[in-house]
Amino acid sequence: MGFDQLIERVLDQVGELIAAYVVGNYAKGLDTGTIEVAIVGEVDSAYLERLTKRAQEELDRKVKIRVFKDEDSFKSQGYENVLKLIGA
Repeated sequence: MGFDQLIERVLDQVGELIAAYVVGNYAKGLDTGTIEVAIVGEVDSAYLERLTKRAQEELDRKVKIRVFKDEDSFKSQGYENVLKLIGA
């Protein structure tokens, strides 16, 4: 299973999402061994943690996920490299 399929599966299961983004080096196309994902919405934190561990094992990459309550909170972080996965 590829990165995009696995991340989509994880995001489909964690809660009520407004948007999800790949940020950082992976969004630039650089595989540094860490995939950073930003999620906007309400999530089940415990479930997200379990799914993140499973994603790390399947992808053989470190996966860092940050959760934001709304788009403004996400945008205020000033991420320069962003690849939108889901959302309007």
